[in-house]
Amino acid sequence: MPGQALGEFVKTGENEYYFTVICHAAGAIPEENLHAQLKWVWYWIGTASLSEEGTLVKDGMWQFYNSIDVSVDDTAPAIADKDVDDDGFPDEGLVPLLCGPWPMESKRVQLQAPAVKEDADFYY
Repeated sequence: MPGQALGEFVKTGENEYYFTVICHAAGAIPEENLHAQLKWVWYWIGTASLSEEGTLVKDGMWQFYNSIDVSVDDTAPAIADKDVDDDGFPDEGLVPLLCGPWPMESKRVQLQAPAVKEDADFYY
């Protein structure tokens, strides 16, 4: 299922941030059409702090919305599309299909020296 994520961190204090990430997932993209139907939208919203050691500690909540009618099977009632106007965002006032906490820690990546292609096992 092809998808895309976009987000922003806003500095709110010394080594403190507020963040929002939005992700879209589409159905299989037909070969003749590069624009597939949007099926799922999820947000990750929270706060983050950067430690002296370079660890980014995020404390967030994910919210998952359906952008199509969802049904377990043909006999079950459908959960209505939460993006009826198809703008890529959940419609105002609607509750998520699923949500939950999503804390995460990530270490700072150390800068690496650039590779010299002639020193590699293979190069082109």
